[in-house]
Amino acid sequence: MSHTHDHDHEHSHEHSQPRMSDTRSQAAIEHQEKFPRPEKDQPGGALLRSYIEYDQGPNGDTLLAFGSDFFGTKLYVPVAAHSASGAVTHLVAHGFEELRVVEAAFSEEEARSLWTQIRPDDEVPEFAGLYGDELAEIAFKDTSFGASGITGIVVDPMDTGMLIRPEDETMQFPLRNGRLRAAVLAGHDDAVEALMGEGEVVLMTQKTGDGEREGVAFMKNKETGEMILPVFSSTLEVFRHNPDGGSVMVPLASLRTTVKPGMGIVIDPASPEAVELPSAELAKVGYFQG
Repeated sequence: MSHTHDHDHEHSHEHSQPRMSDTRSQAAIEHQEKFPRPEKDQPGGALLRSYIEYDQGPNGDTLLAFGSDFFGTKLYVPVAAHSASGAVTHLVAHGFEELRVVEAAFSEEEARSLWTQIRPDDEVPEFAGLYGDELAEIAFKDTSFGASGITGIVVDPMDTGMLIRPEDETMQFPLRNGRLRAAVLAGHDDAVEALMGEGEVVLMTQKTGDGEREGVAFMKNKETGEMILPVFSSTLEVFRHNPDGGSVMVPLASLRTTVKPGMGIVIDPASPEAVELPSAELAKVGYFQG
């Protein structure tokens, strides 16, 4: 089933990402020594880098980069309940000033250490690894059956203290595939594997000549003349590429039957980590199924 979305966002350059931690405390210093911050090429490193870039130069571009990398980062959080199929449905949250927040760490070991350090007298819950898009979906759900009551996610609470709230601009892009974004951040081979796997991907749409219908947008390689289909891990990434473009989400499996030999693909073209896959490479890995 496809989902469409029209973009209607404006950057709020006055937005500031609150810092929820006191990195000068002795507890924070000891935690940072035990769990060094991830490097760029390690899980969580891309998110940490994009947060620092935003913190040092807050603007629309660095904010969107931070949001996209949040979607594609696996974070470990305390779990309160599962569905019958085993999927996480509820998270453990605690009050912090006027907020009710979930604390997220870069590894399960770090998440457990945070819990026992902050709440030594409480029973240690189960922890689960969720990509940022999944985490936001569970934490900020608000349905006819009730809301979660969670008003914030705090990533890396003993150091950077990145706070994500449901009203943030980055949370207003509803179509997203954090696993695909994670694969793009991990590099070329992971991105190829993800593209040939399960799940959904976002395509950019644009008005056709009659100004009414929307068609999928293509690009052209200026050097080879090859047609390129841009695909995106989220509507946020579409917005980074073209703020006027629309979006449609399609299954990755169906994409393999519609993309024909002679056509290439580029994933998240506005991102510095964009992965380009010419037609010859797609054919070599057996991508085409049409």
